[in-house]
Amino acid sequence: IGDGIDYENIISYINYNQLEKIIHVHKGWFDNPWDVVSNISAFILSSDFEGLPTVLGEALSRGIPCISSDCKTGPRDFIINGENGYLYEPRDINALSLLMTKFISREKEFDTQDIIK
Repeated sequence: IGDGIDYENIISYINYNQLEKIIHVHKGWFDNPWDVVSNISAFILSSDFEGLPTVLGEALSRGIPCISSDCKTGPRDFIINGENGYLYEPRDINALSLLMTKFISREKEFDTQDIIK
């Protein structure tokens, strides 16, 4: 969900790799993004900086496991590695890729109710 200078690059990547059936991009701003998306496997936050990442709390409250960069403040207050998601060092694309692969391969299953708690 969103828009920005990388939007066309993201769409080109998805199209080039024929991922249109599994990756859905919703362009623009939505007052309530949770009404726009469904059947969510994971939430990914790849920020360099965060204050209070409210969106992580919102995702977790809906039972959605999260992958987030472990920026200086914020995500560590929400995510417990392996229990409700994973943290990785900011800008470590290899670590992010490995964590995303865990979700894709279903190497680790998360219980929705445990995440909500």
